[in-house]
Amino acid sequence: MTDESRPVYATVIDLREGPPGTLIEFKPFGRDFRFVNRLMEYQEAMAGANAFIVAEYDFTGEEDWAESHFVGEPVMPGNLQQECADQASALMGLLNPKFAGRGFLLTSKENVRFRGIVEPGDTLVIRSELIRLSGHGGKFGYKTWVKDSEPKVWAVSADEMTFAFFNS
Repeated sequence: MTDESRPVYATVIDLREGPPGTLIEFKPFGRDFRFVNRLMEYQEAMAGANAFIVAEYDFTGEEDWAESHFVGEPVMPGNLQQECADQASALMGLLNPKFAGRGFLLTSKENVRFRGIVEPGDTLVIRSELIRLSGHGGKFGYKTWVKDSEPKVWAVSADEMTFAFFNS
């Protein structure tokens, strides 16, 4: 870290392990509806640069819903790929002390595109960037891709995801 006012965290945090009350208990997502396994990188916002987060989700094919989408050849549903990005974006907000005790409600999505398939054994990488923030909510932009895919195949891209705060 070269600038104290702009922390960059590159330490991997495994969100599947740890005692109750720690980061792995991030709300409002319970363990059975969590689509972020690891926090890979996080940077807080500062003048001239937006906050961003990089996270990962491992699609094992063992999830309860996997065998039904599609029978015999499971793929990760697009709405769950979006849920991964939504949760990673919310996690970025939860890491900011200014928003402690506040939750996030998704209010809209625009320009969503599905450009690839996520299969069992794939790791979905999510990069979400804060575009705008106010006291009432804000906007994130994100892209996701399958880790180690060559060339990098974008699985989901959403130009804007708008959210509102609520007190939890």
